[in-house]
Amino acid sequence: MSTTSVEFEDYMSLISLTHATGDKRQPMGDGLQAMNNNVDIESQIVRKIDQILKTPAEKDRQFRGLILKNGMKIVLVSDPTSNHSLAHLVVEGVELRGRFKEPYTVNICIDDLQHFLVYAFHEDFHTHDHEITQAFQIVQELYRRLQWAQFFIEPSFDETNIEREVHAVQSEYAATLNSYNRRLSSVLKSLCEDPEHPYCNFVVGNIETLWESCRRRNTSLASLARKFFLENYSANLMHLVVFSSKSLNETTKLIAPLFSKVQNKNLGRKVYSLPYGRKFIGKQIQIVPISNNTKKLILTFQSPDFSNIVTKRIFNFVHHFFNHEGRGGLKDTLSRNGLVKAFDTGIEQCTSDFCISTFDFDLTNKGLANVPQIIKRLFSFLAVIKKKHQYETWVYEEIKQSFKHSYENDPKSSEYSLSASILTSLKYGVPIEEVLTFPYTMEPELDQKSVDYVLSYFTPDNFNMAIMSQNFSGRTDRFNNYMKVNYNVIDIPAELLNELRALDGEDDQTEIPKPSRFLLSGKADKDRNLVTNGEDSPSIPRIILEDDLQRLWYARNNLNDESKISFNMIVRLPTMPNSPLERSTRILLADMLNDLIVKEIPDAINAGYSAAVNLHDSGFTIKLFGEEEKMQLFLEHVFLILLTGKFEISVFEEKLALEGALVHYNRTLEIIKSIHEIQPLYPTEIVYNRPVLLPDDSNYLFERIAIEKHNQTGTVVGYQIETPTSRDVALLNLLGQALSGPTFTKLRSDEQLGYHTSRHIFGSKNVMFLAFSVNGPYKPAFVESRIESFVDFAINKMIPNMTLIEFENLKASKIQNYLKKETNMINKAGKLWYSIISEEYFFNKNLVLAAETEKLKHEELLHFAKNRIGHDAQGRRKLSVHIKLKDDSKMKNSSRAIIKDHNCFKRSMKLSGIPEPQLKLKPLGKKTSNVQ
Repeated sequence: MSTTSVEFEDYMSLISLTHATGDKRQPMGDGLQAMNNNVDIESQIVRKIDQILKTPAEKDRQFRGLILKNGMKIVLVSDPTSNHSLAHLVVEGVELRGRFKEPYTVNICIDDLQHFLVYAFHEDFHTHDHEITQAFQIVQELYRRLQWAQFFIEPSFDETNIEREVHAVQSEYAATLNSYNRRLSSVLKSLCEDPEHPYCNFVVGNIETLWESCRRRNTSLASLARKFFLENYSANLMHLVVFSSKSLNETTKLIAPLFSKVQNKNLGRKVYSLPYGRKFIGKQIQIVPISNNTKKLILTFQSPDFSNIVTKRIFNFVHHFFNHEGRGGLKDTLSRNGLVKAFDTGIEQCTSDFCISTFDFDLTNKGLANVPQIIKRLFSFLAVIKKKHQYETWVYEEIKQSFKHSYENDPKSSEYSLSASILTSLKYGVPIEEVLTFPYTMEPELDQKSVDYVLSYFTPDNFNMAIMSQNFSGRTDRFNNYMKVNYNVIDIPAELLNELRALDGEDDQTEIPKPSRFLLSGKADKDRNLVTNGEDSPSIPRIILEDDLQRLWYARNNLNDESKISFNMIVRLPTMPNSPLERSTRILLADMLNDLIVKEIPDAINAGYSAAVNLHDSGFTIKLFGEEEKMQLFLEHVFLILLTGKFEISVFEEKLALEGALVHYNRTLEIIKSIHEIQPLYPTEIVYNRPVLLPDDSNYLFERIAIEKHNQTGTVVGYQIETPTSRDVALLNLLGQALSGPTFTKLRSDEQLGYHTSRHIFGSKNVMFLAFSVNGPYKPAFVESRIESFVDFAINKMIPNMTLIEFENLKASKIQNYLKKETNMINKAGKLWYSIISEEYFFNKNLVLAAETEKLKHEELLHFAKNRIGHDAQGRRKLSVHIKLKDDSKMKNSSRAIIKDHNCFKRSMKLSGIPEPQLKLKPLGKKTSNVQ
C-alpha cells in the first residue's frame, strides 16, 4: 500500500488547487451540478448499506456503506456536531506488487510512485506509510478537496514535474541515511532469499535508482511510472472513508460520481512465500552504526500471515507475557543484571502473506559483552510461556473483560482514528456491516492450538540476530550501498543454538504475571452520585480548596459519558537545574520513578492506567490517568511507590513542596478532597520561568558543527514577537496559518531546500517566536537567505494580493481550528492543566482568540507582518541557528552578532515581565515565617 498525508492548516492551498490533465493544469470549477446532471448516481452503486452495527461511542453518528460498480468499498460518516471533515483512502495490496524492476535496473517503489502521482496533482501532498489521507476543515469545500480522485482516473506523469519530485525523493533518502531503523531494515531486506520478493524492496528511492538510471538507458521515468501505475492500481483494491457534517445523502451525491470513474482492472492478490531462508535464518549480522553510543541487539523471527485468526486475539494473549514489565518479567531480569537499558517487541504484518516479529534490546556495555546470555534469557522466557500458557487461561478472560469494558465505555473517536479503524477492518475482509464492532470482537474461548501455532515460530531454528556496535568498525567485509552500511554476516555458533534447543521451560528467574487487581468490572455505573448542575459541576477548572498552603482545582468532564479520570500535580523545587549535573540528576530521578511504577504495578499499566513523572522548569509534574472504577486503588499504589519506593542505586533526597493540582473527572467532590495533601514552599522559593527578550533591531546567530557523520545541515530562522494582548496572539497565529502551506510549497517543493521544511510558532505567555526550519544538503547561510527571500515574497506579494474571499476563508479555517470540539477527555484535561501550570488561568483562550480573529481585517494582518518580521521593520528581532557540516569560520558575516556561549548570552539579556493572569488569585507560597 502507499500513503500520502496532508494536514490542511491553511485555506490558502485551495488557491492553487488544480486538475492535472495531460501536460497542462486547469483550474477546477465547482463541477458538482454538472456531474450530478450527467451521472446516474444510483447506477454507479451496486449496494448501499445503511444497517451498520454501531458501538455505544458512535451512537450519535450516522454511517452508510457503498460498494460501487467498479468494486470500490466506501464508508460514509455523518456527524452534524463536527466542524471538521476528512477523507482517508487505502490502496490495498499494492505492497504485494510493490516492486517494479526493469531490465535496465531502474527501480520504482511505492513511495516513489506516490510522489509522482500526488505532486503531479497538487504541491502540498506528501507520502507516508502506505495510505493516502487528506484532512481538512472547510466542510463546504468537500467536493473540491476530493478532486484528488482524479489522479486515480487519469494521472498526469509530466516529465518536468517528475524530475522535481525525484529531487524531493532524494532529499527524503538523504535525510534518512543516518536513521537507525532505515539502516537496519535495509541490511535485513538485502538478505532475502529471493531478490524479487516484495519484502526485499527498498523503502524510498534516490536520484541514482530513478533519474540517473533512466538517463543512462535513455528511458523515460514518466513512462515507467505510468506503466507501474497501470499494472498495480485498481478500484477493486481501494477502500475509502469520508467523514463530514453533511447528510449521508448529500455526501453520497458527492462521492459516487467522483470515484465511480476509477478503473477496475480486477487485480488479484499475489501470494508470496516467507522472505528468508538459509541466507538469513541462523545468521548473526554485525552492523556498524553511525553513533558510538548505539549498542543494539535485534532478534528477528518470520512467520506466515495470522490474519485468519485475528478474532482469536492470540497476539493479545501472547503479548500479555511478552510485555510483562513487573518483577520476574523479561525486561526486569535483564535490567536488574545490568544487561539492557530498554526493551521492545512487536509483530509486524509486512504483507498479507507473512509477518516479521522482532525483539529489540538497547544494550549496556555489559550487555554488549554478554549477548549470548541475553539470548538464552529470551529463549528461556519463551520456553516457560510455551510450557505454562495452557494453565493461564485467566489471561484470556481478562482480555475479554477489557474488550467488553472498552466497547461499552470508549469515548467517541476522533475523525482520523475512526477512519483508520474502519479501513483496518476492511483490509481484514470484514463485512461493511461489522466494521465498527470488529475491533471489539473476539472468540468466547481461548484456542490453545492457535496459541501453540503462533508460538511454534519463536524457535532457535527460525531466527536471526543483528548486533549494532562500533566494535565492528574496520572488521566488516560487506557493504550495503543503498544505505551506506558496513556489516558482516556469520553463523550463530552451533553450541549456542544447541543450548537454546535444550531449554525445557523450567526457570526459577522467570515469573508469570499474576491476575490483575485492576480488572474493570464492565460498564461504568452511570447512576453514581454525581453533582450535575450549577457551580458544583464546572466544565472549566475552579478552585475548590485553597488556603496559604494549598490550591486544588476541579473540572468535571462534560464532553461525553466517559468514566475516566485525569489527575495532574506539580511538585515545585526551590531551585532551577542550573547545571548539567543537576538537570541530569533530576531526569534520572524521574526516569527511575517511572520505571519503579511500571515494575511494582504492571497489572495497572496493562489495564490502561498510566502514571508519568516528568521534569518541569519549576520541578516535576505527576500525571495519572485511567478508569474511575479503580482510580482510588491506583492513586494509593502510585503515591506509596513515590514516597516509599526503594531504588536499586542511590540517587539523592530532596524536600519537595506540592503547590497545586488539577483533577478532571466524574466523581463527587468529597472523594476528590480526600486524596490530596499538601506541603508549603515560601514565596522566595518559588521559581518562575521568564523568557529572554532580544533587543530591538537585533540579528543574532548561533552556530555549531554537526556531530560526526551527519550529512544534513540544519537552519532555523526565528523572529521574536511580543504578544501582550489576545489580538496580537490572534494576528500572529493567523500569519502563521497564511505562511504554513506556502512555506512547504516554496521552500521544499519549488526550491528543494530540504525534505524537512516547516513553519513553527512557539514560546510562552507574552513572548513568542515565528520560526522557519529546514534540514537539507545546503549551507545554512544560503538557506537563511532563501527563507528571508520567502518572507519578503509573503509580505510584499502573497499577503497584499490576497483577495477578500481568500482572506475570509483563511480566517474561517483558523477559527474552526480554535473551535474544534474536543472528543477526548484527556486532551481537554491536558490543555486545562497547561493553563494552570503556566499560571495563565486562561481557560477560554480559544474562544477569545476565535472572537478576535473574526474581527481582524486584511490590512491589519499585512501591517502586523510588515512591522514584526519585514526586513525593514523597525525593532525587528531575529535569531538564527546554523548547524553546519564543517567549520567555515573564515566566511565571517560582520553584520551579525555571533553567540559564542549561549549561557553568557542569556545572562546579558533582559527578561520579560510576568503577565497578569486571567484570574486574580492569591500569590503562591506560604505567607508566614513560622515553620510547622
